Amino acid sequence: MKKSHYQYLLIGAGPAANSAATTIRSLDPAGPLLLVGQEINRPYHRPHLTRDYLLGHKRHQDLFLHDPSWYQSHRIDLRTHRRAAHLDTSRHSVTLDDGEEVSFDSLLLATGAAPRPLTIPGSTLPNVFYLRTLEQADRLRHAIDHAHKQNLPPKPTDRVPWVSPRPPKVAIIGSGLLGLELSSTLTHLGLQVHLFSRDEYPLSKYLSDLPARSLSRYLESQSVSLHLNSPLQSLTGDGRAQRLTLSTGDSFPCDLVIVAIGISPHKELLRNTPLRAERAILTDDHCRTNLPSIYAAGDCAALFDPLFSKHRILDHWNSALSTGSIAGANMAGSTSTSYNEVSSFSTTIFNLTITSFGEPRLATRRLTRTHPDSSIPSFTEFSSDPTGRLVQITTTDSTPTTHTFLSTLLSTRQSLQGQEEHLKDPTIPLNQIFPLYDLPHQ
Repeated sequence: MKKSHYQYLLIGAGPAANSAATTIRSLDPAGPLLLVGQEINRPYHRPHLTRDYLLGHKRHQDLFLHDPSWYQSHRIDLRTHRRAAHLDTSRHSVTLDDGEEVSFDSLLLATGAAPRPLTIPGSTLPNVFYLRTLEQADRLRHAIDHAHKQNLPPKPTDRVPWVSPRPPKVAIIGSGLLGLELSSTLTHLGLQVHLFSRDEYPLSKYLSDLPARSLSRYLESQSVSLHLNSPLQSLTGDGRAQRLTLSTGDSFPCDLVIVAIGISPHKELLRNTPLRAERAILTDDHCRTNLPSIYAAGDCAALFDPLFSKHRILDHWNSALSTGSIAGANMAGSTSTSYNEVSSFSTTIFNLTITSFGEPRLATRRLTRTHPDSSIPSFTEFSSDPTGRLVQITTTDSTPTTHTFLSTLLSTRQSLQGQEEHLKDPTIPLNQIFPLYDLPHQ
């Protein structure tokens, strides 16, 4: 058995591990560092897959975070297409799938997550797709091109006049962030998009009924057919998915299916170890697990967020960069680098950008200020916990000053009690509602 030793061993070649490697090298230019990735590609910008890459605006080489020479010049041993098969915490070692045993001084688990699988009959048919990796994006691009070619009419003749091609029909399953982003992208690619969800409204995790209904109308105005509150029963067809059937018995034809119903954190390496985990690997606000010298970051980790005094899975790109950097700093000897941010993400759906700050799972009441005269949804929604303290804000306002204001407001867990009606009134400036803050006029 081949054996090796590294001061820093990073398992996972996504944004968290890449960020950790960058931070480690800024603090320790020479400590032996191994970065192991299961994908065949070196670290790349995953958010581009759902938009720019599928649309053809970016090529393979535009996605990568660094050139191969960057890893060489920074003394980072990058090994792709390698899987960590076994973790021995007592020996401080990881065995790779090629049999090599790698011992470490510090270990980062940044194994990411996998798409949550669809489990209805027919879900394993060959034209049922997921989108998480660059390889999956390539397969989906090929399937879209093939579907367009399959739907071209025969060449016109004297007996058969020219007819317009039928747009391929795609069934997107899931009305969360990925499902809505794909709805926008595939509509632009000329597909007839049908979006199915068991939820009553899109983005129901982040929005109350009022803005969600506005978002639904907007999607329909962009030619997306919504089938909400519609549990699925099966996918059927002749060797591939050609028809989707709901539990109501209604059925719809389809040329391809894309599943976007969430993710499941990778934690297989924890089997038979004392590492603490629930849905994901538990860490403190320094990204440390319960075992010395072992850290976790990115989608596979549930970080303790001091702002909300709870463990949270921060499954968005910017959070992976942030937690990876925190883990890297502490692995390289920092004792004071901890998570003290307001988590956030942004998504763009057609011409609408939505940004959310904070923790939606704690929200028990939502207050929405809307601008009904806008041609596209325009709202800011404030969510509070049972004590009336702010836990989440979601907005369609994309101006940087507004984002700074909202993040600052949430960072203090401001109480909304007594301000409910004022918050819902868009004619009242927010800096009048919260006069103690030096805020931009709203």
